[in-house]
Amino acid sequence: MLGTMALDEITEKLYYSADASTLLGLLPLLRSQIEHMSAEMKHLEHVRQEAVDTDAKIAETYSEALAKFDARIGDDPGGREAFRKLRDKVNSPLAGLRTNDAALAQRMEDLFKYVVDLMQRERWIIDEMKRRGYLPMFAGEEPYL
Repeated sequence: MLGTMALDEITEKLYYSADASTLLGLLPLLRSQIEHMSAEMKHLEHVRQEAVDTDAKIAETYSEALAKFDARIGDDPGGREAFRKLRDKVNSPLAGLRTNDAALAQRMEDLFKYVVDLMQRERWIIDEMKRRGYLPMFAGEEPYL
């Protein structure tokens, strides 16, 4: 159909062959899944923001500690060497604080695609119910259904 959301070929054939009660029965399940996955996306965004805030606090605390240590060392060569070693030792784990960003971003992208798929199916069913005459059409909808 021209105006409905595009579904993959297998799903579209399955939905076209389904009776109205089956399609209507899918709507609450689709809505429930949309809401559940949207809540999961919000949760992951909250987790991501907490990680960003924590990382910023760790970096700030580390910088402050290094500045204090650096001020106490002065020009002592042994102290300077110890300071360099400490800085190098801590910089590596600090650089890895955000290593899970890629995994989290991929999870968010996967959830987003899944929600879009669910919404497309929901919209397709509603449009199909209108096309079959089970739901009324709004003025101007007829041409695209």
